[in-house]
Amino acid sequence: MQVIKLTLLAICTTLVSARHLLTLKHRYNSGTDLLVNDLLRLDEAIKTITTAANGYTGGQEGYEAIRESFAEVNRTNRIAYRDAMTIMPQTIEESNQIISIVSDPIAPDITTAVDAVIAKKSLIDEAGFRQETADGLNLISYDHDTLSLVAVAPKLNPLTIPAAAVPVLRIDLDWRRGVAAFGGVPLAPLTKGGLQEASDQGGAEQ
Repeated sequence: MQVIKLTLLAICTTLVSARHLLTLKHRYNSGTDLLVNDLLRLDEAIKTITTAANGYTGGQEGYEAIRESFAEVNRTNRIAYRDAMTIMPQTIEESNQIISIVSDPIAPDITTAVDAVIAKKSLIDEAGFRQETADGLNLISYDHDTLSLVAVAPKLNPLTIPAAAVPVLRIDLDWRRGVAAFGGVPLAPLTKGGLQEASDQGGAEQ
């Protein structure tokens, strides 16, 4: 009897381990972890805008840090875009994990970054970088829109799209607010409703 119990325990343990390995393999193959890591790196890049803007005290030389922070956000955003185009359609659980990161920390960190840049508007204007700042924020806004609508939305489970639309709209409005503060005209269309259209299109292609 003891031998039978030990044998059953061993079988159960093996099945649990196998199921865990299959789950990990699915997550790896589906690309969830890849995109999550990309989004976390994107968030770190976004925070460099806040740091650069907070440290700006005026002048042309000091603006270089802001310029570099914009470039870093564009670079990491495009990496996330390329990777998102390669991932598999996500389950509800995987989709919610992605949405959770977009909701926090990314969305609030973008709000903070835009606020920090706007707070230095007078110094930026005085140094002659008003148009460059508007253009830089516009490019980031456009790239974010492309990442959200073209790359990520078609891969999310359609049932999670309403939840995804909330932080994405907040992010869009923040970048557009920054562009407008420096006299620019936003290039990217407002994504309200666009996520659902992108998701529907992605579902039709699958």
